[in-house]
Amino acid sequence: MFQLDDFAQGSLLWCAFALVVALVLIYLLMSGLFAQVVVKTCETKYGPMVIAYKTKTGPYQQAGGLFTESVSLLPKREQVGIYYDDPEAVPANQLRFAVGPILSIGDEVPEKKDLDIMTSHGFKIFHLPKANFVVTASFPFRTTLSIFIAIYRVYPKLRSYIAQRNLCAYPAIEVYLDKEIIFIMPLSRQEEFFVPEFLDEDISVATTDIGSVIGDRETNQKEDDIFLKPRTPVRINPRRVSLEDTPISRDSEGSDGKEESEPDDVSVESSFDDLTEIDDNVRKS
Repeated sequence: MFQLDDFAQGSLLWCAFALVVALVLIYLLMSGLFAQVVVKTCETKYGPMVIAYKTKTGPYQQAGGLFTESVSLLPKREQVGIYYDDPEAVPANQLRFAVGPILSIGDEVPEKKDLDIMTSHGFKIFHLPKANFVVTASFPFRTTLSIFIAIYRVYPKLRSYIAQRNLCAYPAIEVYLDKEIIFIMPLSRQEEFFVPEFLDEDISVATTDIGSVIGDRETNQKEDDIFLKPRTPVRINPRRVSLEDTPISRDSEGSDGKEESEPDDVSVESSFDDLTEIDDNVRKS
């Protein structure tokens, strides 16, 4: 019987190891390991929206189960996750989030069959507003690993961008498209993004900087690491979309802005008014 000598066996092992490393590297590259992440302030097309959702309190890793359930029910719909708390400031067992499919955007009308499917499986219906402006970034969605790489790479850049400009941007919203993940952090109407289950609780934001709220900074802390827990939002006449008041399509068949630019006008509810001045100060410093 033919046998390889020690040198040949060692060569084969090294070749196998090199092949595995090459495959892993290719997979990481495909997943977006070195994809460019650009954070900017602009308007967004994602709003107003009607979504179906389920909530949970606990580690954000548990959102995966809700996403799996939601996708299995409406696989052709874009999915959204809303994360209300900063995992660096709030204990893991107190983190709050809502997950589900987007049923309509803008003037679109939710389809009755979609509403029936989701509500029959315990999902609730909610109306998300359109923020005047948002801090946003995107990341390629090519593999399951893309999700974890995106979270690891995008959120630090969002946090730094928000802190440098003293913005108040929350909650953190992730929209999952076929080939892209959109990260959105509203600069206005933030309290209207809270689903009814979380309205009466103390709110701690995902990435809110203290710059526009506190005058004195702690000198021994970096700006990028300073975040606040804002007051509990109080919604006047909170709007919760139900099957009775949501326009429904009876058809049973399926039917961005300049990088780091600053718009001229924004609602007084946002912390966006001083963005131009802050940007100038950041560039000079």
